Amino acid sequence: MLFSWKEIYVGFSNKTYNQIMNLLEDHKIKTKVKITTNRDRVTRNLVLGADPISMNTSGFAETNREYKILVRKADFEEAQYIISNQINK
Repeated sequence: MLFSWKEIYVGFSNKTYNQIMNLLEDHKIKTKVKITTNRDRVTRNLVLGADPISMNTSGFAETNREYKILVRKADFEEAQYIISNQINK
C-alpha cells in the first residue's frame, strides 16, 4: 500500500527531520520513515553497476543520513500546511 503514501520531506537535516516528525505527531498524522546512510546509497549504486572507484566511501561520515518522511495521501495537504506554517518561523 505504498501508493497511498506521499513524500512530505526528503533531506539531510536531522534537526528539520525531528521538527517535522514532532509536528506531525502532535497533529496525529501517521507517518512512514526511510533513513538511508551514505554507505547504503553507495552499496545500492554499486549493485546497480556504478564504477567502484568513483563511489569511494572514505570521505563519507556514517552520520550523514538522508531522511524521507511519508504521509498518507489523504493527509498530505494538511501536513504540508502544518509544516509550512511552523518550520522556518
